[in-house]
Amino acid sequence: MDQISKIILVVIGFIAALNAGASYAQESSTQYHLKAELSDDYTTLDVSALIRTDIPSNAQLKFMLNRHAVIQSITLNGQNTPYNFDLSGPAPSEFVEESRLLSIPVHEATSERAKLNISYSIALSAVNAFGHIKTETPNVELNVYSAWFPVIENFGSFQYVADIEFPEGQKLFGNADVIMVGDQWKFTSATEGFDIVVFASPQLETLSFTTGKSAVSVTHLGADKTVVQQLSKDIPDILSNFENWFGPVGNTKSKYDFVITPRPRGTSYSRGKFAVMTDVAPEEYARLFATTGHEIGHFWWNKADSSTWQDWLNEGFSEYAAIAALTEKFGKEHTDTIWHKEEQRAASLPAIKGLARNDKNAEKVFYRKAAYLLHNLRSQSDSETFINFMKAVHAEKVTNTEQLEHLVAAHYGKTTAAWFAKQLSL
Repeated sequence: MDQISKIILVVIGFIAALNAGASYAQESSTQYHLKAELSDDYTTLDVSALIRTDIPSNAQLKFMLNRHAVIQSITLNGQNTPYNFDLSGPAPSEFVEESRLLSIPVHEATSERAKLNISYSIALSAVNAFGHIKTETPNVELNVYSAWFPVIENFGSFQYVADIEFPEGQKLFGNADVIMVGDQWKFTSATEGFDIVVFASPQLETLSFTTGKSAVSVTHLGADKTVVQQLSKDIPDILSNFENWFGPVGNTKSKYDFVITPRPRGTSYSRGKFAVMTDVAPEEYARLFATTGHEIGHFWWNKADSSTWQDWLNEGFSEYAAIAALTEKFGKEHTDTIWHKEEQRAASLPAIKGLARNDKNAEKVFYRKAAYLLHNLRSQSDSETFINFMKAVHAEKVTNTEQLEHLVAAHYGKTTAAWFAKQLSL
């Protein structure tokens, strides 16, 4: 297929997705068209963000943007507009520490739809997960955690097209359909999300394969070949086990993308069926396996509000899934050690219920203490009861603890439900 045909197919697919029923217009109705160009010396990223969205009821458009961004212009429906980029204020989210709040008032005369254009430049080192570029390995990773693009306050969702121009020799990949058009890389995501992920490296390689009816890719930036090959063998088993334990993640034909990144800072994360894990040495493979299991877990467990204590439903369930995958791969003795450690420290940690998401113990509580609670719930009855319970949690798209407690009562009875509720408060 020639390049023009590929472009036509991507555009047709994007338009079809926009028109596929009224659900998108009702739920999000926000589209981004980004243009980004990286200077040849890898120092400066110039960005122009065209955002089409509904006018909110409070007549304020609010975004999180990296505090190092130098704004050149902001127009609203074609006219220059006032704005406030609160550089002296705090980060709007603990997940995006380098961001500051960008507020744009909308006048009453403005139509119900906003066409917003934000142009700015920013030092690449301020937003690159790899930090300062090294000549021998000019790797780049951009994502929501650096607020390299205007992130909707409270992580609102959108669809996007991004035209990205990087220095010659770079290969690009991300959480979108990616093709090269002339000297630019076009990213097209018809799926709603809150992130625009960009990886770039001259070392970027992708291993693609199928498992069942699903297509899988593992992309890396010069990772050890044995690590890539082993993970490519293990991913289908993790996906298969999770489908057996938690039910189908979506339609029968799926596409899963994984990235192994060697950057020195930043977290592993997942976006839909796209997951990013930090690279490890071959002798530390079990750690990469566990991280991969956790991020795949988020393909199932991602419905709760991640800014509140309800995030334990995302992180605790995903962490439990990862440890269950470890048991299947490395044996019960391997994970008995993990559960014993969690038993010892659980009593010294705060309760899950009501814990602030930015509490210093939040990670230990929402990940491991929560996973240990699920481990103990499994011991309250037989495996079939627990699997049916987990499938119900996923199928019913549980978003809060109250809904979960109703399912515990339905599958385990009132006595176990009372025990479970008490454990959440201990």
